[in-house]
Amino acid sequence: MAELRVWFICLFLQAALQGTLGELVKLDGDIDNDPPVVTCNDITLSTDLPNSFLGLNLYTGEYTYSDDNPAPSETTYNVTTGSNGDVFPPGQTPVTMFAIDVFGNLATCLFYVQNTLTELPVTCPDLNRDVNVGPGETTFTFNPDFGANDVVKSVPGYRYHGAVHVDLSLDGLPVGSAVTAGRHEVVAIISDDVLSITCTGILIVEEVEVSCSITEMTIKIPNRALEDPQSLHLKDSACKGFEDSDGNIVLSTPYDNCGTAIQSSGDNIIFSNVVTGLERDDTPFQCVFPMDQVVDGTPSEKIISDKGIKSLLRLGQAIMSTFNIRFTHLPSAAPTPAIAQFALHLLDH
Repeated sequence: MAELRVWFICLFLQAALQGTLGELVKLDGDIDNDPPVVTCNDITLSTDLPNSFLGLNLYTGEYTYSDDNPAPSETTYNVTTGSNGDVFPPGQTPVTMFAIDVFGNLATCLFYVQNTLTELPVTCPDLNRDVNVGPGETTFTFNPDFGANDVVKSVPGYRYHGAVHVDLSLDGLPVGSAVTAGRHEVVAIISDDVLSITCTGILIVEEVEVSCSITEMTIKIPNRALEDPQSLHLKDSACKGFEDSDGNIVLSTPYDNCGTAIQSSGDNIIFSNVVTGLERDDTPFQCVFPMDQVVDGTPSEKIISDKGIKSLLRLGQAIMSTFNIRFTHLPSAAPTPAIAQFALHLLDH
């Protein structure tokens, strides 16, 4: 009996401290053994936190709780709540709420948490590109510079289910494939372990056109693939291009101007220059002619000017002097085809 009195006094003091003496002890003097009465409603996750569950809100009516000795702050769940808690997949997930009162009486209710996402909430990258293939090239190699680290969420509060992956293809071909000039579809599938999104774009591959006339060499570059077409120039920066009626940037030069290099290869003469100022590496281009066409042609068909031929002849004379080669009748005027031919022959050796 003494122990019972001590227990009752302790309970009385505890109730007094909590200010709930009248609620703890029923009129008949019995302890509260009745669990709370709770109801739970199904909820849909917010658009800001589309796969995180923060818990039910009593004050907005997401659940009800009644008890003579309530302790609603002690409500828990069989999942971890909060923005760092469990990640909820798309669809409905069953969740159990545990509600207790001051005496620890437990009540539960089952409800469903709805995640309405149907695709990965990320921003599709701009996959549209216009590119040129260099002179003499017939294919473009597809090596895009977009990966998982470049993916940007369209909903900052979304939490990835595992790692992010990016799968790129061009006309169904994998990265590293070569395609010819034309219009090609780019597809990027961005995914985590649960959701994905398909992004598309168009890659237009255009060829750079090189033409070699009797008097000059010309390169034509499609303008729409260039960010700053006015910055283009040949090896000599003073030799810039112009835009033609088709929207191409055209750069031309006589064969002995704008830094054009001249060299022989077998029975051919090669004239080469380079376009600089492109967003990618410099683009070299060249014109190749048979040696006799360069030297023996009539004035109306000459590929290289008299000035250029004299330069070649002077180089040939320097080579002859180095190797102690002598002509008994070396002309002082414009070179004859035979002498120019011999100078070019020396260049080839």
